Amino acid sequence: MRAMCTVIRSAILIVCCSLLGGCVSTELVKSMLKDIDRLKEDNATLQQQVKDLDRELSVLKETAEDRSQNLGGSAGDASGKLESGGVGNTAEPAQMSSGMTSMQNENRPVRLTGEDVYAQAQALYTDGKFREAYQLYNQASVLNPDSEFQARCYYWMGECMFAQGAYQQALDHFGTVFGQYGTTSKAADALLKIGFTYGELSNYNGARQALNEFIKRFPDHRAVPLAKERLDRLAELETGKAVSN
Repeated sequence: MRAMCTVIRSAILIVCCSLLGGCVSTELVKSMLKDIDRLKEDNATLQQQVKDLDRELSVLKETAEDRSQNLGGSAGDASGKLESGGVGNTAEPAQMSSGMTSMQNENRPVRLTGEDVYAQAQALYTDGKFREAYQLYNQASVLNPDSEFQARCYYWMGECMFAQGAYQQALDHFGTVFGQYGTTSKAADALLKIGFTYGELSNYNGARQALNEFIKRFPDHRAVPLAKERLDRLAELETGKAVSN
């Protein structure tokens, strides 16, 4: 995308120089302007595709981490059952009791856990249903008070707002994660998105401070190259703004 921006700027410069020098025809200038417009459209399309891929990648990573945690818990439960002799007991009274309990459970309403609702929210987010996903993340946060789980819910609530262009609300959620759950695994991601969100709000100073803080605090984070690239982009935007003024 940076290469595309460079091409667009070079094309604009060539058109300007040509106009000033009077060395090209009007038709050629019109043709070059159309090419520039087409390049801008292609650049915008590429930027949107990158955003979509980043969103899908984040969801896949989060889902993989959740499954890993769940598998660890399931293994522990199975081990406990084996040690207590819960598996392999073939006594008929026990079988009858188990059957009656199963019948009773079938008549009871299913109570979803926070993780269940969270998984549903993740599926909705992946499908681009951000408003519905936001509501389920909010519900999930109520069902599980664990700080790590709370941080994940608030972070993805922020992502839902960001995806809908509600940047101030997104900033509030990311700020909650970094401010109240700063020791959790989502703190780094939240700080990174604070920088991105400030950029969307055209608060370039706030964006630069957040991104530099992210690089300083989490130098080994996988997204450090992305943060540096965004800082370069901010510098280009500020330079362009200064020139236009």
